[in-house]
Order: sequence, then C-alpha cells, then structure tokens
Amino acid sequence: MSFKPNLSVKEGLDHLAKRLDPIIALKFTGDLGGHPWTVVLEILDEKGGYSSGYKYLTDDVQARLRMLTDFRG
Repeated sequence: MSFKPNLSVKEGLDHLAKRLDPIIALKFTGDLGGHPWTVVLEILDEKGGYSSGYKYLTDDVQARLRMLTDFRG
C-alpha cells in the first residue's frame, strides 16, 4: 500500500472535525441560547463589517476552528 498524501490529509481533517464537535458543544452551550454555533460566526462577521451573507456550515473544519479561536463567550 502506497502513501497517498491527499487521502492522509483528508482523513486527518475528518478526524479533527469529529473531535471538535463535542468540544464546541461543551464549551459554548450556555452562550448560544439554543442557536447553532454557526450563528455566532455570522454575528462576528457583521460586527467586523463583513456582511456578505455567508452561511457557515456545521461540518466545515475551518469554521469550527474559527469558532474556537475567535469567540470568547
């Protein structure tokens, strides 16, 4: 079996994504008021002057990482 870098990176990101879900849920449950965590990123964008109307997806690894680094709760 040969090493396939693209597949390895994808598998690593998929694993990371699965592990981030429980962390986000545990860390921000009290701050979200029943809303999905992606709403927080949309609000942060608006406050930063970025009103592109972009809708974040809950399965986006980049969005998950941003939630953990940008939102202070």
